[in-house]
Amino acid sequence: MDDKHIDYIVIGEGELTADDLSQAIRTHASVDTIDGLAWRESGSVHVNPRLRYIENLDAMPYPAWDLIDIPSYRKFVRMSRCGLSNYMVLFTSRACPYQCFYCHKIFGKGFRARSPENVLAEIQMLHDTYGVSEFEIVDDTFNCDLPRAKRIFDLIAESGMKIHFAFPNGIRGDHADEEFFAKARRAGAVFMAFAVETASPRLQKMIRKDIKLEKINRNIGLARKEGIICQGFFMLGLPSETREELLTTINFAVRSQLHAAQFFIVNPYEGTELAKLARKMGKPVFNNFDNNYLTAGFANLTNLTDKELNRIRRLGLIRFWLKPSRIWAILCDYPFKSQLPYLGIALIKRLLFNVYKG
Repeated sequence: MDDKHIDYIVIGEGELTADDLSQAIRTHASVDTIDGLAWRESGSVHVNPRLRYIENLDAMPYPAWDLIDIPSYRKFVRMSRCGLSNYMVLFTSRACPYQCFYCHKIFGKGFRARSPENVLAEIQMLHDTYGVSEFEIVDDTFNCDLPRAKRIFDLIAESGMKIHFAFPNGIRGDHADEEFFAKARRAGAVFMAFAVETASPRLQKMIRKDIKLEKINRNIGLARKEGIICQGFFMLGLPSETREELLTTINFAVRSQLHAAQFFIVNPYEGTELAKLARKMGKPVFNNFDNNYLTAGFANLTNLTDKELNRIRRLGLIRFWLKPSRIWAILCDYPFKSQLPYLGIALIKRLLFNVYKG
């Protein structure tokens, strides 16, 4: 709202608020009671907090897919880097009930999900009408309701559609079982991300994620056994994190059966509890996403120097990606072999940028 050209901002979940706002503008009605709206009046900015969320997601209409140039999406690098055909991203649920202190609350914290039948109907429509055969599910926690997730896989498998699925935003890696991964693969899953974050039990409790490390490690193996490409997310530089804990996380990643891994330097973003802690520590807080996890600019929340933190991260990248057995696993398991040369070039660029310039 610092930009004087902006009159209104819809905060968080937007459909109902945007509808209320459009009606108020058309009828010249007051906007001062519209839920989740920031607006400007007489030079002052007013903010109505978000108080309501859409409980029945099945009641929401599908996006106007006919207005979208779906084939154009193939020009862009997809999050999972898996697939060659027409693809589209889908939300099947909103919000995450876990209380990780670095995370957003855009959708609130009350998990709400579309029914398996509703999800299948949209997938079927995109497949039959628009020729979409690859999907990226970008829910915060797709498998929060495990029976629902398995039911979605069953319906897709029973439909006879030949499609592929990726979960690049990550699943709750310790909240799954062997049946989940088997059903996922039968439905067409080819890629899953596992958000491990840290291999330090102390830090797991501090960030309030509290992943069960043995279980997530086992589940990575179960997914790998089903032929699913597995990627891990790791956060380096958490508050009070020691050199030993950083190396413990890197060792966990290197020894795991993951095909790929991202080692992110922690950045505290505005609106998170981590940002509040960073302020108390006298560290910068970011509200500009140009300062992302891969840039040279970051808030070092440890007692290590920036140089040492970056050196450990570079060490992790080298040890993980140049492990011969991992390279061989990628060559053997990757489902789209014609894409391997492109992935090889992308890996070289990543190592050159992150290792030698990071």
